[in-house]
Order: sequence, then C-alpha cells, then structure tokens
Amino acid sequence: MCFVMTTGRQLTLPAHASVELLLGLATGALPFLLGLGAGATVGFVVAAALIVTVAIDGGITDERGLPAIPPLSHRGMDVTLVVLLAIGAVAVALAASTVAGLALLAIAFAELLLAATTRYAAP
Repeated sequence: MCFVMTTGRQLTLPAHASVELLLGLATGALPFLLGLGAGATVGFVVAAALIVTVAIDGGITDERGLPAIPPLSHRGMDVTLVVLLAIGAVAVALAASTVAGLALLAIAFAELLLAATTRYAAP
C-alpha cells in the first residue's frame, strides 16, 4: 500500500499565475518603497521582470483552454526562478545593501512556498 502526502489545499495553475503576477509587481515596487539605492533597484526590477514573465507565461491558454506550456515546464521555470532569486539576493547583498539582499531572499522564499503549494496539472 502506498501513501502520498499532500497539503490540504493546493493552488491550481491559473491561481498560481495570479499570485505570482502580484508577487512580481510587488517586487518591482519594493525598492522604491524601501528607498533603496540604484544598484539594488536594478536587481529588484530585473527580478520583477523575470517573475512577471513566468507568471504571464503560466496564465496563457490555447484554444481548448489548456495551458499553452506544459504544467511541469512551468514548475521547472519556478524552481529555476527560485535559484536565480537566491543568487541575486546574495549578489545584491554583497554589492548594494544587506537589507535589499534579505528582501530579495524573502521574495525567493515566497516563490518557493508558492511553488510548493501548487498542483502542476492540466485542469
């Protein structure tokens, strides 16, 4: 007998894309709200562009209402995004400010939680 552990509720891919879009937009606004320097702002804007691009890509459907890209491909993009955000957090912390690096690391963690609570399956 095989038991599979799952969380109680998992997000669908369109819901995941919506939350990811909001996360990307918040990432783009964060350096201006925190009053960060130019180097940190560039890092945050690049991160926001990546997050929004992945979110929009996950929300596109074909004429049959199925995701335009395979859901597991979106999962791969999410995992890659988490890794890139973590590397960017270290780079921003070393080059600009520790506060900016920690904020970007928190965004990477939020993306990781979002990926962990998403059901990557076609509806």
